[in-house]
Amino acid sequence: MSEYADSDVQIVLNDFLMHNNSWNKPTLTPLMGGRSGAEIYTFEQNNQKYVLRMFPVMEERASKAKESEITTQVAKFGFAPKVFYVDPKYRGMVIEFLPGHTLLSSEAKKAKNIKKFASLLNKLHNINITK
Repeated sequence: MSEYADSDVQIVLNDFLMHNNSWNKPTLTPLMGGRSGAEIYTFEQNNQKYVLRMFPVMEERASKAKESEITTQVAKFGFAPKVFYVDPKYRGMVIEFLPGHTLLSSEAKKAKNIKKFASLLNKLHNINITK
């Protein structure tokens, strides 16, 4: 069951569309399978696929602001999807759709993947995020 009123989801989508001068209203499709617990949807606009990620309702505004800022910063280094729009009231944000699947625990335990994750973590920890 959704913790959001449909109107909040539609408000964030409509604001993104107005922000980008897009008037063709896309269809939202729930995106299942993630592990974050976030309510997320996919949609297409002008031949590009996006994700509408709603922030948890009970989460503090400062936490939502920090998450959107960090996502924006680390996206510049290729560690997160590009952020296209953050709702001014922090109800949600529109980000780049990155195709793939949720990492299974059996995949995470493979030596080659552990080495890859360690290398990526090392790079992530060495970037300079500014505010």
